[in-house]
Amino acid sequence: MEINKDNLHHAYLFVGTRESARAGFELFLETIGLSQTNNPDLFLFENEVFGVDDARRLSTLVSRKAFGARKVFFVTPERLTLEAQNALLKTLEEPTPDTHILITLRERELLIPTLLSRMQVVEVGKLSEEKEEGPIKFLGMSLKNRLAFAREFADKGFSLPVFLDNLLVLLRAKNGDGNKLRKILAVRRFADGTSISARLILEHLSFVV
Repeated sequence: MEINKDNLHHAYLFVGTRESARAGFELFLETIGLSQTNNPDLFLFENEVFGVDDARRLSTLVSRKAFGARKVFFVTPERLTLEAQNALLKTLEEPTPDTHILITLRERELLIPTLLSRMQVVEVGKLSEEKEEGPIKFLGMSLKNRLAFAREFADKGFSLPVFLDNLLVLLRAKNGDGNKLRKILAVRRFADGTSISARLILEHLSFVV
């Protein structure tokens, strides 16, 4: 990961895991010389879902005068809703000087093109072998075992966005079938905007891939 402190962008998309994005965020702060300790110009949005109300709150905070030289916003959800992305568009279209917005996603395709075009993309980290294990097993299962996996996955309360993101990253790394990737990406986008259970979504995925 490289950040040019002499040519800072107003908005960055960190592509990678939440853990690696956190390390990238800390490196960014170190690069620009901004302290994390009791800093009123540092805003963290680390909730599981970043929705439209969060986006509006962020936009309001962006418009306020900074206490110091710069303001930094770090957004690292598991789900970034479509409504929130649309709400962020104006904020990124009309950048506030010395203000930086850092958003983390595991796949750049999860961001709408209009928003992505206003951001600088930075690759911050890959999956660990441990996190690859679930998707690898799922892809190699029979339909019967996939359906059983979906039931157990839901019962244990695992994160569906994380699983689908890891599945996408894994398939891309292995140069997986393009049609299969598109189907999984469509399911991933659908999962961010629905209250349908993880089990039903995984059961659907079991049949289409």
